[in-house]
Amino acid sequence: MARYMIMVNYTAKGITNMKESPKGLHCVRTAIEEAGGKLESFYLTLGQYDAVSIADVRDDAKLAKVLLSTAAQGHVRTATMRAFDEAEYEQTIADL
Repeated sequence: MARYMIMVNYTAKGITNMKESPKGLHCVRTAIEEAGGKLESFYLTLGQYDAVSIADVRDDAKLAKVLLSTAAQGHVRTATMRAFDEAEYEQTIADL
């Protein structure tokens, strides 16, 4: 499975409905699991992003579907990066 870092910013609608955000996180976790993945962690953060999650999912398309469905509800915007673990990094460097 591929690992992804998902950076989250709440929209005005998300801020207005902040007390409901734990339910939204639960829904995202469930959607990722239904896509065959796992939401490894979630962090409320300070700075450029309001929250950061790490997820393992089989491929880009499955995660994109989950995140687009989530964003369509209007509570958050996301920026996502594919993350390579140390072993993947070392293999990539060895292949240069």
